[in-house]
Amino acid sequence: VPGIRNLDEVQEVGLFDPATYDLIEAVGSLDAIDGMVELIRRCGILAGPTGGAAYHGAVRRLREVEASEPERRRTAVFVVCDRVE
Repeated sequence: VPGIRNLDEVQEVGLFDPATYDLIEAVGSLDAIDGMVELIRRCGILAGPTGGAAYHGAVRRLREVEASEPERRRTAVFVVCDRVE
């Protein structure tokens, strides 16, 4: 399974079906690296840039949702499917 892609490249892989998702969160390379470093240093999760991008996008989206409904408690899960490359 190929790693992180931009929105144009993900179409080329053949595994991507946009109808599967309610929302696609775009994450830049610097934010992906920041997310990777946070997962490694704060959480002890060995992740590469793909896992960092998933984490960063999830946290960013959850902050937006929380700001719109601060009284509602939420639980979220994201997958770190990474070879740490």
